[in-house]
Amino acid sequence: MSLFQLIYMSSLVVPDQRMVEEILAVAVQNNKQLEITGMMLYADGDIVQVLEGPKHAVQGLFSRILADLRHVGVFVLSEQEITSRDFECWSMGYQQLNKAEVQRLGLGVSVFEARGTEVEMRIRPSIALEVLKSFAPTVSLRN
Repeated sequence: MSLFQLIYMSSLVVPDQRMVEEILAVAVQNNKQLEITGMMLYADGDIVQVLEGPKHAVQGLFSRILADLRHVGVFVLSEQEITSRDFECWSMGYQQLNKAEVQRLGLGVSVFEARGTEVEMRIRPSIALEVLKSFAPTVSLRN
């Protein structure tokens, strides 16, 4: 089975922790059925999420995310074929970050900074994966 990885960023229309919990609950249930694994980081209304699994399943799920009216400003940071999963332990891992944690990351242009220039857009994809991987050992499990 070929695997596919997609990393995207979005903002919630209404930043609300309860809404994030609802999204996570549905993601855990659906992702298991779709054989999708991944992780979500959330900070002040912004989401960075990685999805991994069969290409058709990941792309189908992402189509539903694009149509979800709770999200705005959805854009793909990275999409690629992969040989193994980076986040195989979770149907959806999750970590909420505060402003201090986002600043502490120190990885150049943060995936959580205001969207802007083309330079930032070119830098973000590799940073996004680094940031997601850096939280993997400490992420809240959502199996």
